[in-house]
Amino acid sequence: MKDDSMALARLAMRTHATIFIEPDGNPIRTIITGGKRIYTGEYQSRKTGRTHPWESMKVEWPSMMEAEVRVDVKWWLAQPCRFEIPDPDGPDPLIHIPDQALRVLDGAQWRVVIREFKRDVAEVDEDPDYARKIEAVKAVCVRIGWRYEVCDIRSLGSSTRRRNVEMIQGDRRTKTDARDIDIVRRLGSDGHPFAYGEACEALGGYILGKKRLHALMVDRIASIPLDRVIVCDTPVRLVDRSVEPPGGDRLID
Repeated sequence: MKDDSMALARLAMRTHATIFIEPDGNPIRTIITGGKRIYTGEYQSRKTGRTHPWESMKVEWPSMMEAEVRVDVKWWLAQPCRFEIPDPDGPDPLIHIPDQALRVLDGAQWRVVIREFKRDVAEVDEDPDYARKIEAVKAVCVRIGWRYEVCDIRSLGSSTRRRNVEMIQGDRRTKTDARDIDIVRRLGSDGHPFAYGEACEALGGYILGKKRLHALMVDRIASIPLDRVIVCDTPVRLVDRSVEPPGGDRLID
């Protein structure tokens, strides 16, 4: 799907939509399979404190792990909303329930990013009607200051990054307390990075300390580089939380 920003901006000016969200902030629906028996599951998030449904282990599940670990993501939600857009070519509205929403730090600004996942982004162009609907939804997002992305597994980075994400989020249930946060903050108090292995030892020894450090990354206290193999000398930094979005635990505050 080609991204012509000027054409998209013009479409946004004349596109109207109703966006439905759940009053309690939960996913807009449970996964409906239409009678088909497909593999589905739930992801329990430490970052958001709620359970998120998924239906694809190939892309949706890895995307949830990534959202859980990324320190530039304050909050995320599966099946966050439903777009209903009048169709100029038919009596029925265009209806779209995206796979995920994230509140992301984009430069110095927090922005809502809406994501739809496919096995391959080329699938969108293979279906002209679906592509037209996605363009209309994308235009609505432009109009209200959101960003819309169609993603596949390649959008989630290299295999090394995905392995690191899976390893770190796997420790998200590890219990941490104020003492652990103080230890990490002391290590980074001079503004310089500190060694991954050093932090693990300070947090209770390499095995337990590693789990605690990973949980603190999910909590956006520490930031471990994801795009290379993690070793004892890997530099870890404190997350700059001086600029946080108001609210931040709902799609629309």
